[in-house]
This record gives sequence, structure tokens and C-alpha cells, in this order.
Amino acid sequence: MTWFSLPAIRAEKPPAFADMQTCKGWLATQPLANAPLMQGELAEQLERLNGCGIAPRERFKVLETLRKAVFAIENESIKRYESRPLPLSPVEQKSLDTSCRIWRELATGYLHCLRAALDGDESVSEHHAKICHRTLSALRLEQLSRYRGGSAIPGAWWRLLHATLASAEQLRVTTTAVSDRLFTETRESTPAAQYAMAILLHLCRPHELSRSQFSAVQRWLSRWREQVAIHTSATAARDSRSLVIDLSADAPIHAGNAAPAAPRWLAIDSILGKFKSRIKSLREGQTPDELKLGSGLPADACIALMQFLHGALQTPPQLFPASREQTRSIGVSSTLEHIYRLLGGKALGVEEAPTAQSNRRIHEQIAIFGHTAISDRGPAAPKPEQWSLVAENGNDLSLIRAAGSEGERLSTRSLIAISNAEGEPPSLATVRCLATLEDGSLFALARLMPGTPQAVTATGREKMTNRTVQHPAIFLPAAGQVDKPASLFVPAGALSKLTRLDRPELPQGLKVGAPLDRGANFERLRCE
Repeated sequence: MTWFSLPAIRAEKPPAFADMQTCKGWLATQPLANAPLMQGELAEQLERLNGCGIAPRERFKVLETLRKAVFAIENESIKRYESRPLPLSPVEQKSLDTSCRIWRELATGYLHCLRAALDGDESVSEHHAKICHRTLSALRLEQLSRYRGGSAIPGAWWRLLHATLASAEQLRVTTTAVSDRLFTETRESTPAAQYAMAILLHLCRPHELSRSQFSAVQRWLSRWREQVAIHTSATAARDSRSLVIDLSADAPIHAGNAAPAAPRWLAIDSILGKFKSRIKSLREGQTPDELKLGSGLPADACIALMQFLHGALQTPPQLFPASREQTRSIGVSSTLEHIYRLLGGKALGVEEAPTAQSNRRIHEQIAIFGHTAISDRGPAAPKPEQWSLVAENGNDLSLIRAAGSEGERLSTRSLIAISNAEGEPPSLATVRCLATLEDGSLFALARLMPGTPQAVTATGREKMTNRTVQHPAIFLPAAGQVDKPASLFVPAGALSKLTRLDRPELPQGLKVGAPLDRGANFERLRCE
């Protein structure tokens, strides 16, 4: 079994406290209301504690004391990077990095206690289950921070997670319930359930989910995770639908043809059954509240999400490319205005309120030229961003933008345009998945939309100023399928600011109809 490594004990940087009492005294003098300052200070003190020689039982008491402060600080810190466009700004990235560091340092502190427990230290014998639970929950909170900040999970994190489960098995506490008043998913849970939750959350493809969808998934799985069984042999798991895991690997589940070195089987029949039964109840007319599914999503959205999860758990994805050797460069335009200009749309202006000076200028132009002069006030059409196409599967493209490259910030469910080669018309695509990889590069999984897009202009009157404004718009012809009608894309939020949207010049005499879809940077209207 691959074991975890612990930092070397060093005397040159002791923490500001030596036991639980001095730790409480130190916390009492700190500006706990200043989350940005305390976030870095707590991470520093935890790192020093992990390099300090201290009795295992006293270390455990100190960690339990610091854990309360860490939860309070991180509840505030997460607001600075959660669900932001990627790549994060330097301030947002610093906050995310410190969150990941603080949870990892907390997990490392509990790993010191876990090592003592495995070595037979009697001073922590009564806390075996709690030590395993605390280690796993700290790792899981780092996982949640990464998902909320759009960051990929590093391989070393998975190795630590697997090693902690193996330790809990050795101590025979995997199914021992532990109370936790701070991690409020549930009042109590077992180490095995916390481990299963980490695997299941990853398989639910969190980088593809919206904030409300991810919250719903977390709520549902935290209620049902205790029903997941972890088997140590294929014989025990043969009658269940299971996921194969290798505890010696640095990946969430086993992949490849070789036999796993330390196999476990995660039986997910109960979770799949919960999804199927809830979908049936919702279709029969029960509400999400009646089924204790929460109020964040309506019934139709719950059904669609559960169907997605039911398939995702049975077909684990390999979203992030393992190799970048076979790549080619493509162009990506990532705002609706840039797409409009890429397709040949002209720079748009705003009708300004008339003034004495502007009226005089108009009269002078008419007197001299016989008409008003026309000028293009817009900038030149921006060039597409340079991305690398690293994998292609039907209409799904795996794209990477190198770390430090210039480009717009992106969000999941953004509309983009992809330019493959000179002379070929650009194609529209939606971003299904988005994450920052370990090397700082930006990964996007984009799904192509059939049809050749056209640039059109949408004109309307602003509610507040009554000015005539023009918005860039993209027309996409019908794809010959019932669920892919002709449609018009306008910038997100544009319709709410207008008293009306004048009919743009659409081909085939089409007219703008009802809303069809909405994404991070667009609103899509049916054309019929």
C-alpha cells in the first residue's frame, strides 16, 4: 500500500502556541473578522504546527480548536472566488490557493495523528474514527474549494484520499459514525461515506454544473452516501453495479487494462435507485420540497439533472487530456460581440441625444456634402484567441489555452466561435466544461452547433434613456431537427434593458419568437 508522507520536524519555525490552552489564547488576540488577513495567518500557523514535534493527543486537541476558526474564515473566503469566470483574477486566485493550502495543512495535521494511531499510540486510541473522519473531511473541503473555484483536482490529492481510507480500514473504523457540527452537510457521517462522497462528486462532473445544480447534487449525495458500500473483493461486489478503484493510484477510479494493485469496489446501486425513484415521483406530480430535494431547482430541472447524474455515474468521463502531443492551433472568439465582428458584422454605435453643437455639425455637413458624413466609430475586429485542439469526439472538442495567454475570461455555458482553418466559415459552440489545470492552463470542453452562423443587428429602445441602441446578434439556421430550430443569439441581459426589440433582418422572412435558452453570455430566441 502506498503510504502518505509527512513534513520533516523542524525547530527553527515553531507555531505561536504549544498546546490547546495557548492556542485558544492566541486565537483570542487575532482579528478573526478580517478573513483575508486571517486566512493566510492560519495557513502559516498550521504549516508551522505540522513541522513541530508535539505529542499526538495534544496535537489533536490543537487541531480541533483551530478547525473552528478555519471553518469561520473559509465561509467568508469562498465568496471571493466561487463561480467566477476563468481564469481567475490574481486576487481571486490568491484566495483560492490559500483556501486549498489551509485545508491541506489541516489534513496534514490530522495525518500526523493518524500516523500515531497506526503506530499504536494509546493516547489517541479513543479518537481513531474521528481522526480518519477529520482527515477525510479536510480533504473534501479542499475538493469543494477547487470545484467552486474552477480548479482541477491534482493527482496527489487522490493519493492522500485513498491512503486515508486504507488507514481507516486498518483501524477498523470505516463504518463508525462521527458527529460533526461544523461540516453541515449532515449531523454525522462515517469515514467510508466521506470517502464515497468525494468519489461520487467527482463523477458527477462538477465543472459542467451551474452553481445551483452543484448545490443540489451536494445536498442529494450527502443524504444518500451512507448507503454506498465499499467492497474489498470482486466476489463481494459481483451482484452490484460497482466502480473499480485503485487505492495505490493518483486517480479517482481505475482505468486501463492492467489489474489494480489495491482494488476496491464502490457499489452505487442504491444511489442509482434513488435517482430513478425520485424521477418517477416528480413525473407523477410530487414537488421537490415534498421529496426533500430542496427548493433551488424546479421539478423539470431536477428531473433533467438526475437523468444526467444517472448516466454520469455509470460512464465516468476522462475530461482532462492526458497527453498534448497531438495538437493543432485553432482560433476562438469568446464574446458575442467578437463573434459578431468575426462573422463580418460592422461596428455598432448608439444614438446620442441631440445637442446644439451636433445639430450645427449636421447642418454644416448637409450644406457642404449634401448629406451627413458616416464614420465607423468602432475599433477594428479583434483577432480570435489562440487555443490548442487536443482531442475531438464527434461534436465535442477538448481545447486548451496556455497559461498566461491573452484572452477573455470564460464561464461554463458561454457561446464561442471556433475558426478551424483559413477560408472555412466559423462554427458556433457552447462551453460544456471549464477548469484551470495544474499548470495554470485553461481547459474547455466545447460542443459544436450545426449550421453556418450569420451576423445580424438587433435594434431597440432603452427603457431608461429612450435612446436607440444596436446590439450584435447572431442568426443560426435550423438544423433540420425538432429540437434545433432557427434561432437568434443576443447578448445576455440585453432584452431586459429594452422596451422592445425591433425585428432584425432575418432570412426567409423569419420573425423573432419566444426565448429558447440562456447561457453565461447570451440569450437565445426562437425564429419562426
